[in-house]
Amino acid sequence: MDTPRQLTWFNRILLAVVVAGGLWCTATGVWWFAAGLLGTAAALGVVLWRAVRGRGSDTRRLDAAQPFDEREHAASTWSFAVVGRTAIVALVAAVVVQAATRDGRVDATLASALVLVCLVWATAIRLALRRA
Repeated sequence: MDTPRQLTWFNRILLAVVVAGGLWCTATGVWWFAAGLLGTAAALGVVLWRAVRGRGSDTRRLDAAQPFDEREHAASTWSFAVVGRTAIVALVAAVVVQAATRDGRVDATLASALVLVCLVWATAIRLALRRA
């Protein structure tokens, strides 16, 4: 298991967002958050370095969203599907609670997050069906 694999697209994007966020927070003087983000990026880097080499347990590799073989890939796909469905339900519930408790007003960021997740879901379905 010592042959390194490529980082998943998810980890490439996640690592880039965390590092960029840490640098942005540094530039804007939000030091405590910058330290947290850059520390997270460093820890994630170590975990991913081990995961792409197949080191550590299968659970650790999947916790890092970096499956090493087909079995781990299938488990990762299933677990991300559960996370996605949970995120949609949680966002819908949050929008409903806000609308019901704030005279129909919903935070634009929250509503945008719900729309984005639903658009990604719809796109992913179509891509998956095209591949199948």
